[in-house]
Amino acid sequence: MEYPSEEYKSFIVLPHTFSAIRVFDEKDAGSHLTATDITLKFSCTPTDETADAGAKAMIGYQRLRTWLEAVFQNIIIIDINSPMIGSIHGGVSNLLMFTPGKTDDGLLSILFHAKAAAITEGLLDIHSIWMSSTDTEDSERYYRNSDGDYGLPDISYFNDRLASDGTMSSNKRPWWERPTVDICEYAQEDGEDVVWFENDPLLDIGKEYLTEKSEADIIVFDAWKKKDI
Repeated sequence: MEYPSEEYKSFIVLPHTFSAIRVFDEKDAGSHLTATDITLKFSCTPTDETADAGAKAMIGYQRLRTWLEAVFQNIIIIDINSPMIGSIHGGVSNLLMFTPGKTDDGLLSILFHAKAAAITEGLLDIHSIWMSSTDTEDSERYYRNSDGDYGLPDISYFNDRLASDGTMSSNKRPWWERPTVDICEYAQEDGEDVVWFENDPLLDIGKEYLTEKSEADIIVFDAWKKKDI
C-alpha cells in the first residue's frame, strides 16, 4: 500500500476485511452470484496539526471504524439496474449495497472512498484507499481523490429506475454522499420510509464535543505516524 507523501506528517491506516456476495451481470452469461472476501485499508490524515484538529480526527476515525464494523459483514453488492434486484431486494435479510453501475472493484473503491469522505467530512481527511477482493483473482486496487469530484451520479440513479411505479427515494442525496451509516437508498412507501437501521450509530459519536466544545483528551500525533517494521 502507498502511504501519504512526506507533506503529511501524521497519519494512520485503518484496515477492515469482510465477507460479501457480489452480483455480476453479464450480457452473454446472465447474472450470477459470487462469494468474496474484501479487504479495505483507508489512509487517514488529520486536517492539520492543531489540538482541535487532532480531537476531531479521532472522532472521524471512530465514525469510520464504527461504520465499517456495523455494516460490512455478509452484505450483498448489487447494481441498481440488475435484473435480479427485485427478487433479491424482497427475498433476503442481508444488508444490500446499491451501486450505480457494474459491481467491479474499480467502482467499489470510488464508492467506499466517497462514503468515507462524507462520514468524516470536516473531521478527518481520507487520503487514499487500498482494496483487494478474492473473487477477482486476488486483484488489488489503489485509489485516491484530492478534489472531491468522484464523477458519480446523483440520486436520479435510483429514482429513474423506480419512476415507472411512482416510488421515489426518501433521500435527496445518494448514500455515498450522506454522512450516515447506510449503503443503499430508502424508498417511500405509503408516506413512510423503509430503512435498515432504526437508529444511526454514527450520529452520537463525538456529538457532545462537536456541539458543546467540551474539553477533549490530548491527542498524541506520534500515534499516527508510520512505524518502521
